[in-house]
Amino acid sequence: MTTSLLDLYPPRVYVVRGLVSGLLKIGTTRYVDQRLPDLASQWEPLELLALIPGDALLEREMHRHFAASLAGIRGREWFRDDGTITDFVDSLPASMRSGRTFKVEGREVHHRGMPRGRKASAGTRAHWAAYEREHGHRPAPQYSPTCRLCIAEQRVVIRLNRLATKARSAILDALAGAA
Repeated sequence: MTTSLLDLYPPRVYVVRGLVSGLLKIGTTRYVDQRLPDLASQWEPLELLALIPGDALLEREMHRHFAASLAGIRGREWFRDDGTITDFVDSLPASMRSGRTFKVEGREVHHRGMPRGRKASAGTRAHWAAYEREHGHRPAPQYSPTCRLCIAEQRVVIRLNRLATKARSAILDALAGAA
């Protein structure tokens, strides 16, 4: 059995609320427990409202759907809370909703918003080491076109994207119902 980044970290679309500004952010990540503390250190404390199985295609569709609520500050992923997004979140199954908060207090932050001196957890380092042993190269954001395991994983992603169409359709139907 091979260790795959896809197995441990499936892509998910998240909806967070800034606890200071009240703005909502819709984004996508595979690494929720790393991404959201990084965002909190960059902007403000955050509350995770929803975590939806999906990829960048679903995220873009949600951005298009809620475009009228775009805040116009902090980039293209931050939205005003006019009720449409929170109504959508409330319509999601309980398993996709959350109330976790992410705060970073008393930490020095460098210019890119990442905490200084941050290190990967022991579990993450162990996963990277296993990945490197099996694949023969370090984990990277892009697949290696010469690694047979990366090519196989890419094929799995294609299959998963096809299977996710049903789930994506259900979420898009929920978005249409929220309108």
